[in-house]
Amino acid sequence: MILINNNRTNIANGGHHFPIGIKKVGDAIIAEEIVHNRGLPLGIFHDTKYEDDYYDVWEYELVCIFTDGIIEAYGAEGEMFGVERLKEILVENYDKDNDEINSKVREALLNHTNQSEPTDDMMLIILNNIRSA
Repeated sequence: MILINNNRTNIANGGHHFPIGIKKVGDAIIAEEIVHNRGLPLGIFHDTKYEDDYYDVWEYELVCIFTDGIIEAYGAEGEMFGVERLKEILVENYDKDNDEINSKVREALLNHTNQSEPTDDMMLIILNNIRSA
C-alpha cells in the first residue's frame, strides 16, 4: 500500500518490482528504479510482517508502479518486454498526461506480444506532475 503525505511515500513491498521514477538531472531525463526494502512475496506465510520504507516523491517528475505482467510479457522471439523498455517509454512520455502514457505503454506492450489484448494481469499506476502538486 502506498500513502503520500508531505511529499514522502510510505511503501511496503511484498515481492513486487521496484517502482520506476523519472526525474530531470540538468538537461537529462533519468529513469531509475526506486530501490527500497523488499519483503517476501505476498501470501507465503500468514504471519509474515512487511517493513515500511520511505522515499521522497518530490524528487520525481513521474513515478510508475506496475505489476510483473507488464515487464514479463513475452514477444514472438521469447524475449520479455522488460524494465528497460518500460523506462524508455516513460522517459519519452513523462511530460504527457497519464492517459496518454498508459496508451503508449499498452500500445508498445501489445505490439511486443503481437496480441490484441493482454493475457496476463497488468496494472500500471502513474503518479505524474508530482512537483507541481
